[in-house]
Amino acid sequence: MGRKLSSLVWIFIFATIGLCATSPSDLLAAQLKPKTLKVFNQYVKMAEQRMDRRERNPNDLLYIESLPKPQFDSIMATLKQGQVYVQRIPVRDAKGNSLDVPNGMIHHWVGDVFIPGKSVTSALDVLRDYNNFKNIYKPEVVRSRLVKRQDHDDYEVYLRLQKASIVTVTLDTWYNIHFTPVGKNSGYSRSVSTRIQQVDDAGTPNEHREPVGNDSGFLWRINSYWRYQQRDNGVIVEWESISLSRNIPFLVSWFVKPLVRNIARDAVTDMLTATRKAVLADVAQNQKTASSP
Repeated sequence: MGRKLSSLVWIFIFATIGLCATSPSDLLAAQLKPKTLKVFNQYVKMAEQRMDRRERNPNDLLYIESLPKPQFDSIMATLKQGQVYVQRIPVRDAKGNSLDVPNGMIHHWVGDVFIPGKSVTSALDVLRDYNNFKNIYKPEVVRSRLVKRQDHDDYEVYLRLQKASIVTVTLDTWYNIHFTPVGKNSGYSRSVSTRIQQVDDAGTPNEHREPVGNDSGFLWRINSYWRYQQRDNGVIVEWESISLSRNIPFLVSWFVKPLVRNIARDAVTDMLTATRKAVLADVAQNQKTASSP
């Protein structure tokens, strides 16, 4: 999700690393190594331990509430102006040092949006409307389907994601999602990808999926965490994500890494903006229906 890189940027990248690509399968192949996955899982465990400490208490639920009060107050003022707060979280080990991820990259982002006059219930109506994600989060979500629902808090979901630039990357992705209430007016969900497969020649008779972990390495794993809290005559929705992709070749890392970060920032912004819009539209439609004779 996010804005497209210009064709000139991609041409520069491909030329620099010696690629002449017309489809994702033409890109240099990458393989998810056990050592790469091990570091990712260790990082996720460490990050989730920090989340767990916050999520036990409704007053500490949101990431932004862990920030110094002047910064928190500034963020809240920004949110109430209708803007989106986005922050990249440095990927560090338990000692606070930059984490080395062999043959891979971990991307950790968090963002918040405030939806005035709305409730946690109205936000959950959108966040759980998986069959409609293809409309809420288009064009990056091409297909969406609720595969299975157990009780009211556990879901299995399928999404087809698509990102277009000089090449079009299509991914079939599956997730297990669990919702947990915290108090009366807040809660969170944890979404874990269970399978991600790159789709080559998508939408053609030659469409096929690459083997899991043996593709171009755009996205190998993603954990997402939604948090929501009633506050100040509205609801704050927070989205945090930790994802894993292939590493960037050394010769172009100085140039490409900032671009990757910009794309990720735009992705978080677009996700939360679309969520805010959907919640507002859903409520507006309900109000219109209620006022009809």
